[in-house]
Amino acid sequence: MKKIFIVLFVTPNLLFAQYQTDSLDVFIAKEVADYHIPGLAIGIIKNNQVVFKKGYGVNSTVNGTPVTTQTVFPIMSCTKAFTAAAIGVW
Repeated sequence: MKKIFIVLFVTPNLLFAQYQTDSLDVFIAKEVADYHIPGLAIGIIKNNQVVFKKGYGVNSTVNGTPVTTQTVFPIMSCTKAFTAAAIGVW
């Protein structure tokens, strides 16, 4: 739970407030290594502009290929929760 809190709430507020994408990239790469996250793709959009997008690690479901911004992750039924959250925000 702590990992999710750091990535979703602390990172954008602290590092992205001043659009420091280089330090954000370094921070995310360090957290991926520290928490042994196999693969992660991040996209940040502000005012309909893509401000940051990058893939980290490897895709363990496809023979260890590098993760890109186009990688599809098998998240099964979690999309139901994402959809409910999006509707709640809207």
